Amino acid sequence: MNSRVPENAEARHKRDIAFTEMVQQALKEGALKDWGCAPDGQKGYAIFEGREADMALMAQLYLPYFEFQDQMVLTADELLQVLKKV
Repeated sequence: MNSRVPENAEARHKRDIAFTEMVQQALKEGALKDWGCAPDGQKGYAIFEGREADMALMAQLYLPYFEFQDQMVLTADELLQVLKKV
């Protein structure tokens, strides 16, 4: 378990509620496009559209409690544009 995760179940539960409420607010504001979490809370995903700097700022809200692996993706139209330029 991450050393910053409270060992006390009640404290951990309160922290998880607070983080999930932050996610709900980000979804409501449009900062996140989609978000999901595995039932065990160990893995999940977030869909963010925007500049890398803005994504880094969003990630800072959840560090050091969560680890992130960023993955850029292209739409079919974007990929086609790239392929036609090669």
